[in-house]
Amino acid sequence: MAKTATKEVVPMKPKGSGAVTKSVLDAAAKYAGKGISDRQEDNIVPLVYLLQSNSPQTQKGSDKFVKGATGGAIWLRNAPEGASVFDGDEGIVFQPCHFSVCWIEWLPNRGGFVARHSSRPETAVLTDVEREDGTVGKRWEMPNGNVVAESREYAGFVYAPGDESERADDMAYTIPFGGTNLTVAKQWMSTMRNEKLPSGDRSPLFANKFLIKTKLRSRGKFNWFVYEIDKVGPVESVEEIERGNALADAFSTGVKQSAEHETDAGATEAVDD
Repeated sequence: MAKTATKEVVPMKPKGSGAVTKSVLDAAAKYAGKGISDRQEDNIVPLVYLLQSNSPQTQKGSDKFVKGATGGAIWLRNAPEGASVFDGDEGIVFQPCHFSVCWIEWLPNRGGFVARHSSRPETAVLTDVEREDGTVGKRWEMPNGNVVAESREYAGFVYAPGDESERADDMAYTIPFGGTNLTVAKQWMSTMRNEKLPSGDRSPLFANKFLIKTKLRSRGKFNWFVYEIDKVGPVESVEEIERGNALADAFSTGVKQSAEHETDAGATEAVDD
């Protein structure tokens, strides 16, 4: 697993002092949150991608090449270099906090991201399409030729490698599940629906951590990678529960939103069986 670079946190220091005084903290508290934007466009949560062997991020010479990226790797877009690519056999630990279903619209032939829709557009028509391996599946197409595909998206925290003292490096990310990973996303939610608290009540989504790895699947001569998810265990602190609840609320109220999809990053065909 790639190592996460430790970020140096430099506290405010009044002149002539090596520590923050109570008077400085009290003054800052009077203006808590001032100047911080809550607009959606300023609160974009980046995406996690499962890279395929033909993803441009894995191709040396491509302007999208990411150092260390290979087929089956997990790529955290916008993470610092050296902390953005994780080996799929080792995986990442993730605390899911918010779940949504949307439909992603693409230009034809994987030409680029167009829009994220809250539901399937009414004008979309289910059509037969030949897959790359010659078999026939189904795909939703718009009258203008664009393609729309279902995406199940989990927003949450990717845990930084290391002990609890490094948790300041944990990152909020959204993991989209589309194409052949839709079944994985549905099974994961089924698992979480059955999670119970000691009281017998259903656990909140953000009460547990999961190890997300990748595995190779094949159809004929074609190979691609999918996610494989196993429970690690419950979160270990009240702070983790509170931050999970805060992230869930931020997505539910629209304060935060997921970033636009990267063209062809980990893309599999938007084709159903």
